[in-house]
Amino acid sequence: MSGTSDPWEIEEFELDERSENMQMRFPHPEPFPQFGPDPAAGPQPSHLETDGRAGHKVVVANRALFGSGKRLEGVPDCAVVIGTVQATTNAHGNATLDLSALTDGHHGLSVTPSPAQMQDGPPGPGLPTDPNVERIWDTFLGSVELAGGRVVAADPPEWIDYLVHGHIRIGLKPKWMRCRGFEKRPHPIDTIVIHHTGDTNPGKDAYWFLYGGVVSVHYLVAPDGGIYKMIAEDKLAWHAGRSYWLGREELNASSIGIEMTHATGDEYQGAQVDATVALVERLLEAHPEIPRERVVGHSDVALNARNKRPPTLHGRKSTDPGSAFPWERLEAKGIGLIAKAETPDPQIYGGYFALVSDGVLHRGDNDATHTYGGERLPSVSGAVEELQRDLSEIGYYCEPFDGIFGLITARALQMFEQHYYSGSRRTGPDPWNSGDGRLEWRTAELIKSVKINVVGTSIA
Repeated sequence: MSGTSDPWEIEEFELDERSENMQMRFPHPEPFPQFGPDPAAGPQPSHLETDGRAGHKVVVANRALFGSGKRLEGVPDCAVVIGTVQATTNAHGNATLDLSALTDGHHGLSVTPSPAQMQDGPPGPGLPTDPNVERIWDTFLGSVELAGGRVVAADPPEWIDYLVHGHIRIGLKPKWMRCRGFEKRPHPIDTIVIHHTGDTNPGKDAYWFLYGGVVSVHYLVAPDGGIYKMIAEDKLAWHAGRSYWLGREELNASSIGIEMTHATGDEYQGAQVDATVALVERLLEAHPEIPRERVVGHSDVALNARNKRPPTLHGRKSTDPGSAFPWERLEAKGIGLIAKAETPDPQIYGGYFALVSDGVLHRGDNDATHTYGGERLPSVSGAVEELQRDLSEIGYYCEPFDGIFGLITARALQMFEQHYYSGSRRTGPDPWNSGDGRLEWRTAELIKSVKINVVGTSIA
């Protein structure tokens, strides 16, 4: 969003999503120290031979941080089994297996964490039962191919690296990684906010949320559908920053944050969308106090940073999660901003569209001067204030209700368009951002249709 001539243009990204109170108390926060042992720093098996036949070094590490550019996080106390050979990882996640007696060909591989590091069920509400535990791991099943006592192939290859001497690194999937970036909740949960990270590397994203010190999240969903939980729902995470929805600011205090590793310009992976939809369903089932229409995007709620560039308006997190995200997948489950299948009165918005069927309301229009679509129409009145009130009743910040179609109104309208014209409903020349902040008849119908589901009034 940079590089425009708009005098009120604001930054597209702001890294610090902490509460305003935390930003004032700690304006220069330090990153959190990385948790977990470093396999490279631990004692190495003493009887490895250079050809790998007498003993294979196995490193079991946290796969959520692969690609982060930081050190590996070893996983101790895991039973590693290849064929009939078993060993247990030491305090640094290292183990040694002598595979020389195994026949050539394929052999099963499994990694089972200790009982203290496991809990049944998918990442979601109720996991972990003890939020002070550092990690909860999933079990791992795969296979390796041996030739002459050496590992020559592995499956799945993305999580098993077989190295030059036949030694292997196994990526163990965490269900829970305890993050320190949280506060006590001052309000009950009433909203779920869906984000994307703007990045394609889940390892970098996970590391940033765990240790960055200025942004955190309850859940991270990787492109392959892996879900990593980091903060319990009853704690406040730093994901929404300065935000607004339906009259409430600072939505960190009352929302659950779900991040998806995804960059604008890419389509969402099917496994990632499936996992996100299933997670939202589990959260709503566990938290019936959350209205089903209060599942929104970061772009819907984010406001520009306080005291930076007035006036207060939407747009700080435009394209987050962006028009590529298929909101219709949630709507099919009765979740989110759903348009009610009714035909609005043609006299909506002061009768403007009844008079000008192909007209477009836009910035510069003004109720006081009866300026609509850039021309004077004395028979039309109150169209802009009606739009401002409708967007506000859906949830967007659109004040004051002054009848002036300025940047505040345009931004709120643009975020609505970006949300609703998404997935298979995308429109316009930019497939990642469908909104242009202008109101034509089709969008006018949608606003009225969504408003009735949110506030329960008749379309008018």
